[in-house]
Amino acid sequence: MSTKTESSLLVRAISGFLGGAFAIVTLVLVLHAYGPASMAKGAAAGGAAMMLVFFVALWRAARRPQRASSFERTFAGTPDERDQRVATESAAVVGVAAIPTVSIAAVAVAIGAPTMPTFAILMYFLIALATVSFIITARRN
Repeated sequence: MSTKTESSLLVRAISGFLGGAFAIVTLVLVLHAYGPASMAKGAAAGGAAMMLVFFVALWRAARRPQRASSFERTFAGTPDERDQRVATESAAVVGVAAIPTVSIAAVAVAIGAPTMPTFAILMYFLIALATVSFIITARRN
């Protein structure tokens, strides 16, 4: 890895950590002030977990880029052309599936389904779909 690439990766890593930390702190403060306390704690825990995942992916992509997975390189911001194609194709699958599933969830809430469980199921479905789509697309390409 060249010095220019390493310094560029370092700048992106610092920017990512500062931006992520700012977003997490802002979200937790807003939720603590206006939402239930458990929601602020959950946002803090989820944000910390995502920062940890970002750090591990960045570390693996910087230390051994040839051994890092497609997800790790994409998540760390150092994807090659294949990784970008895989991410784009899997995002397209989620985007196409999101339109009807969000519509179904909205109709379900409109006719009386409980809001929180409906949208929790929708969220977890889309996360699972994104994960499965990324894995299948990465294996296929």
